[in-house]
Amino acid sequence: MTHRYLILDGEIGGTGLRDQFEGFIQIDDVPISSLLKLEIILWLENYHKNFYNKIKIEIEVIPELDFKGIEIMNKIQNELGHEYKIRYYSDIKCKELKALENGQILVI
Repeated sequence: MTHRYLILDGEIGGTGLRDQFEGFIQIDDVPISSLLKLEIILWLENYHKNFYNKIKIEIEVIPELDFKGIEIMNKIQNELGHEYKIRYYSDIKCKELKALENGQILVI
């Protein structure tokens, strides 16, 4: 079985989703619900507003953006199933992250 590897990523100029091997892809090209597509778009707008458009980042916003990104990553994985492998990359921390069951964020 071949997998498609996608990364949820808040990079400026990006679409919010990128193929690990091909770069950013259009959200509409991914077979997920319209509601989840909207959630990605809103998260991306919030990410840009709170990260790229500020001279000084409010430190308390960083975990909120990352937790929301990880939550969306899990929703994407649930909708797409096992043929896709979904990861989350925090542009703020410049690292791939995942959530632990106790609510902590783990840097990969």
